[in-house]
Amino acid sequence: MIVQHEYPLSMVDHASFQRFVSSLQPLFKIGTRNTIRKDILMQYNVEKKKAIEYMVGIDSKVAITTDMWTSGNQKRGYMAITGHFIDESWTLRSIIMRFIYVPAPHTADVICEELYESLVDWNLDEKIYTVTLDNCTTNDADGLEPLKNTIKNIRESVAYWTATPKRIEKFEEIAKFVKVHIKTKISLDCKTRWNSTFNMLSIALTYKAVFIRASRVDKQYTCLPSEEEWNLQQKL
Repeated sequence: MIVQHEYPLSMVDHASFQRFVSSLQPLFKIGTRNTIRKDILMQYNVEKKKAIEYMVGIDSKVAITTDMWTSGNQKRGYMAITGHFIDESWTLRSIIMRFIYVPAPHTADVICEELYESLVDWNLDEKIYTVTLDNCTTNDADGLEPLKNTIKNIRESVAYWTATPKRIEKFEEIAKFVKVHIKTKISLDCKTRWNSTFNMLSIALTYKAVFIRASRVDKQYTCLPSEEEWNLQQKL
């Protein structure tokens, strides 16, 4: 009852609650809040073991979401980590993996370490599909940051060939020459929206041969990505 309805453990010490339970069954003895806490943690460990064994056996990748906040009265930071996956019946399931206290300062490195330890504890560090964070300011140190220099050449390439109608027309002519059918035109991303960056890269990759040919045709176009950069964008 306490777990399901999120009642405080102290309710077992309330005189009115004790009288109520005694009126139902005088022989029943209510445990102390310490006993209740111990029982809850014991049951949690049992359920956690079952959940870990179950998730290890599933074929699905696991998407992770986190939520970080500071409690108003304690002024302490906490983080909830939830795993989402498709089970054997093709049903979307979610399991709260951990609800943990995160010591200050709440830097990106501290949060990352706590998250990584949780993934290893649940044997999910090699089954991760995506990790989605909340809008906590420390989460700005995201995974795209180390790739900004790699993305730079593709972004500048797209910006160059979409700068004027004349360049757009020339790019389309080159595409016809190298026999690349234009289904979706290249478009510049918004740097603060990861999904627009993903779309920009996805579309640009289909025109790799066009960009390479364009660098030979137009000497002013000098930001052609290297082969290594193209390969990295494909993996990304």
